[in-house]
Amino acid sequence: MVSKTRSEVIKKANSPKPQLLRWFKWGGLMFLIFLTGFRKSDYMVSKFYYIPWPIYTDYVYPVGVKKISFQSLDGTQLTGWYFHGNSSSAQTRPVLLYLHGNAGNLAAQYSQFEFLPKWGYDVFAVDYRGYGLSQGHPSRGGLWKDTQAAFQEMTVLQPGRKYGVVGFSMGAAYATMLIAHEPRVSAAVIIAPFTTFREIGIDDLEKIGFPNWLAAFIGWILVPDGLEPRKAETSKHLPPALFVHGTADGSIPYWMGEQLAHNYSGPVMFLTMPGYNHGDFHLGQMGNTFHQALDQLFFKEGNNRSFAHLKSDASTNLVR
Repeated sequence: MVSKTRSEVIKKANSPKPQLLRWFKWGGLMFLIFLTGFRKSDYMVSKFYYIPWPIYTDYVYPVGVKKISFQSLDGTQLTGWYFHGNSSSAQTRPVLLYLHGNAGNLAAQYSQFEFLPKWGYDVFAVDYRGYGLSQGHPSRGGLWKDTQAAFQEMTVLQPGRKYGVVGFSMGAAYATMLIAHEPRVSAAVIIAPFTTFREIGIDDLEKIGFPNWLAAFIGWILVPDGLEPRKAETSKHLPPALFVHGTADGSIPYWMGEQLAHNYSGPVMFLTMPGYNHGDFHLGQMGNTFHQALDQLFFKEGNNRSFAHLKSDASTNLVR
C-alpha cells in the first residue's frame, strides 16, 4: 500500500500539469526580470520618441548666424547657432539659450525662434545629439547632458552676462530641468511644455484610438520614470518663469502647460494663447502680448511687480 502511494506521488510529480506550472512560474519570473531591465534602459523613449533630421548640404543658413562647435558632457560633438540681437541694447539684456522642439533640427525649427534676435536678444540655439550636424544618437539622458553643456558653452561665449533660457515643446522639458539645476539662469520662458514623457506618450496613444486604461497601461510598461519637467518644477529657489500655451494645441494638450505653471514653485506667469496651435506665438493677434510678456520677464528680471503690469485682455490666468 505504501509502495503504491509512493508510485502515485512520483507519477503525479512527473505529470504535465506540475511541469507546466513550474515553466509558467519561471517564465513569469524571467519576464519580470526582462521588463525591469527593459524599463530601466529607457529603450522606447530613446528609440521612438526622438525625431532628428540632418541638415542638408544645400541649406542656406540665416543671415548673421555664427556656427559654434562644442562638446557635450560625455564628449559627443555638438553644433549650435549664435545670433546677435538686432538692438543696440542687446548687451544689457540676458543672453538666451534656446532649446528647440523634437522633430527636425535648428534649420527646420528656425521659424520658432527667429523672432528672438529680431526682438533684440542675443541667442545661442543648440542641436542636440543626433540632430542636424551634431553627432551621436538621442536619448533622454543624452539630451540632458547636451542641455547642460550648451548652457556652459553660452557662458564661455558671453562671460559675465545675465543668462536666460527659452524652451519650446520638448525643449521646454529640458529648459525646466535646467533652471532647477543651474542657479545662473535668471529667468525662463517655457513654451508649450508637456508634464512627463509618459503622459505625453499616453496622450499620443489616446489620439490614435487607444482607450484611456490601455494607453495608461502601455505607457507604464514602456516609459519609465526618469528626467521629467514635473519633478524639476517643484525644486526650491527657481527663477521667474513665463509659461505659454495655445488652447488649440494639437500636439501637447493645453492642460499640461497650465498644470506645470500652476505647480511651479518660483514666481510665475501663465500666458494663454486663445486659438493658437503648437507654436508661432510671436505671430497673430496675441503676438504683441507675448512680446510684451517676454520683455517684461527679462527686462525687469521677472519680478512679480512686472508680471502684474501685463495687460493681455484676460489672457493671463495665473500670476504669482
